[in-house]
Amino acid sequence: MKEEAGLQQLYVRNKVTETVFYNSYTKEDQNRHIFLVQACTELPEKWSHFVTGEDDDRGLCYLFFWIDVTSPPTLIADHGKYLHLIH
Repeated sequence: MKEEAGLQQLYVRNKVTETVFYNSYTKEDQNRHIFLVQACTELPEKWSHFVTGEDDDRGLCYLFFWIDVTSPPTLIADHGKYLHLIH
């Protein structure tokens, strides 16, 4: 979470599920482990973060904002598929 979103002081409340997702772009199965994570401090409504680390997205600036999990927008690549399990 720190590397890609700049978030720190988080703790895992529980593991929601794990699943296999076929990525049609890379033509590979991806193992996804989905967790419910809670912040120990108050977080902003919106923020940006430059990715750190050594992967291909290093240096990219991601823009973040929170969504209402009870009526989420459609998210790409099945990222919203398990939101119903956390509220």
